[in-house]
Amino acid sequence: MYKKIFRSNLTTCLLASAILLSSTAQAALLNFDDGVANELIGDFYAAQGVSFSNAQRVTNFGLAGSSGPYGIRASNADAYQWFSENPVHAYFSGPVNSVSLVGVDVGENGLRLEAYDADVGGTLLDFAEAFGTGLGNSQFFTLVVNGTSIKRLAFYQIRNVSIDGIVVEDLQFSNRVSVPVPASAVLMGMGLAGLKVLALKK
Repeated sequence: MYKKIFRSNLTTCLLASAILLSSTAQAALLNFDDGVANELIGDFYAAQGVSFSNAQRVTNFGLAGSSGPYGIRASNADAYQWFSENPVHAYFSGPVNSVSLVGVDVGENGLRLEAYDADVGGTLLDFAEAFGTGLGNSQFFTLVVNGTSIKRLAFYQIRNVSIDGIVVEDLQFSNRVSVPVPASAVLMGMGLAGLKVLALKK
């Protein structure tokens, strides 16, 4: 009987340890509505874990379905157009494994999102792209990329075939971070289980 009680309590302790050792999700959402129009983004969101280059906060055309009044585009974009030679970059302070963003007014020039494992160069881990029709009026696309260690994003319009321009909003990223538990915590749990058995035996 005492062996059964001990096994039961030991199992409980090990399960608790497994829960503590399991991954926890960390996520952030940037809708870009917490600033003023035409400002450069730079390190504005550094506290949330991401910084930008060649990014500017701009109006998102006030389209129905937008999450708010602003989005971002390349800071030296010509009439909301920017291409592969002039991408917006986002740099994460720590590696993430899933990123999504929303392209607003995406038309025939398209939108491409790329994920890399380094701040400069590196390996292309994943990409996503979308095309709308015509000038993309009121056409929204959500692009998602995944990877084991995303450090940088690049996003831009894929081709230059018309005056179609875009804005990007609602950048969301997440990571699953393992929370290590010291071995002493596991040993303490086993010790407590043993003490409980002794108390029951007495």
